[in-house]
Amino acid sequence: MSEHDDILISLKPKYAIEVFNGTKTVELRKRKPNVASGTRVWIYATAPTAAICGYAYLTQIKSGAPSTIWRLLGEKTAVSKKEFDAYFFGCDLAHALVLANVMRMEEQLPLWRIREMVSEFHPPQFFCRLNGSRAAMRLNSRKYLSV
Repeated sequence: MSEHDDILISLKPKYAIEVFNGTKTVELRKRKPNVASGTRVWIYATAPTAAICGYAYLTQIKSGAPSTIWRLLGEKTAVSKKEFDAYFFGCDLAHALVLANVMRMEEQLPLWRIREMVSEFHPPQFFCRLNGSRAAMRLNSRKYLSV
């Protein structure tokens, strides 16, 4: 893998916790990210946590009608059917990022520290690639990872 194989996504803290607890192995998206299987997906938990908490690896992206995605993967999303239907209301396609090999950081990397490394950093709405100047975020955070 190269440094271009890392992305950062933002999740609400409750969903980030579910990923690290192993109860959420599928992240839902309305738009399909253009990333390959094997991509390392760093997870930023939004406020009040406001920190990168760890990562997982993308094993695949499944796309299909929301009803199909729910039938195949709903129990792995850590959301209720009602929440799922509300999120995908009016959408013809749902995208499911299937995650595995989750690693929680020993120490979270807080937003203030990220901004010391990447001054104009803003948590992504969709996702961002960790390449170029942002690769420093990944490289500088390695010492925080649990082994």
